[in-house]
Amino acid sequence: MKLLQTCILVLLLTQITSCQTVDEPKKEELLSRAAVTSVSNLDGFTGTSYSWFDKATQYYSNPKLGDSTLQGILQDAISNAMSLKGYKFNKNSWESDMFVGYVVALESSLSSEEIAEIYGVNPGLPELSNDLNKFEKGTLIIHAFDSKLGTLLWRGAIQAEVQFDSEPNVRRKRAQAAVNSLLHSFPSAVVK
Repeated sequence: MKLLQTCILVLLLTQITSCQTVDEPKKEELLSRAAVTSVSNLDGFTGTSYSWFDKATQYYSNPKLGDSTLQGILQDAISNAMSLKGYKFNKNSWESDMFVGYVVALESSLSSEEIAEIYGVNPGLPELSNDLNKFEKGTLIIHAFDSKLGTLLWRGAIQAEVQFDSEPNVRRKRAQAAVNSLLHSFPSAVVK
């Protein structure tokens, strides 16, 4: 009986130790190569709420960006980061203090030079990979406008290597890390 218990215990321990685990990617690995830049006109702005500005949200046409979940992933990531900065989302745009929009583009659809010309920001990340089927340089631009005056308050851009075969949970984590990094310089809401 004791020998049988010992054999079962050894067998269970062998099975447990042979299980493979998948480590969660570290933040450093999520954005191992990224470049960020921003411009700000938020001096004196005291708003605390925002809403989406659809006219300032663009996806530059590219079949690789055809995934319909991308918009939800990005808006969730931006909302999380804005909430941590003290801003509240307001679905009634006419009551919001600012409008937030974003642009998503791959290098093959919108070059760094075109980004600088159109949006006035260029993080300047060099080319990363020669395998354009698996990787490509991607750019995320976030901009905030004063909802009453229509003036640009803040614009920032981040460029990083986009991995097309990433699992959905890794994509969400990479998007959140990119947005957090990009909005790091965005000022916190001023409590009235």
